[in-house]
Amino acid sequence: MNAADCAKRRRVLAGLAVSVAAVLVSVAGVVAQNVDPQSLVGQWDGNWTEKSESKVNGRYYITIERVEGNRVFGRGEVHSRSGKTEFQFVRTLQGNHLTYGRDNVTDLTIDGNRMEGTAIGRTNWRVKLNKQNELPVTIFSTHPLRRARVACDLLHDRHGALADERDWHRMGAHALTRERPAWGALKRAAQEDQWRG
Repeated sequence: MNAADCAKRRRVLAGLAVSVAAVLVSVAGVVAQNVDPQSLVGQWDGNWTEKSESKVNGRYYITIERVEGNRVFGRGEVHSRSGKTEFQFVRTLQGNHLTYGRDNVTDLTIDGNRMEGTAIGRTNWRVKLNKQNELPVTIFSTHPLRRARVACDLLHDRHGALADERDWHRMGAHALTRERPAWGALKRAAQEDQWRG
């Protein structure tokens, strides 16, 4: 093999290496962009831990209020020995990284419903956050028949009440003196409280 062939082979290998590196960088960029910015909206909570001493830790909360394009609007709350610190931020989401803060820069990597990263500056913390469920749904444990009875107690006159659910329907002269069941129950409860009191 002569020197010209070696030089040609090196140029081909160098070009191939550059091409492979470019493909890997673009794939890493695509993987990093897999975060849907709107999925960040909501309450995130977790802990911070001092890197040098894991026994020193506290609660860390952020609430992402809205996302416009890649701009993230949020507020946070950190609990430490010195008390509670609250802050607000507006930052740009870069791939799967959210970075905010001036004196204490927090850099979080987003992975689904988790964020992990560091807070470095005045502190040297590891931060781990989990997204909380959406707003809690209130489930009433009352029986469906009871709910229907309460609903008919609240419907008066023409406001969506059927004829037999109206207070005045099929009532004689005593219609005006009739005590509504819900009102009567409230009045009795108040009287019982006075007697106990």
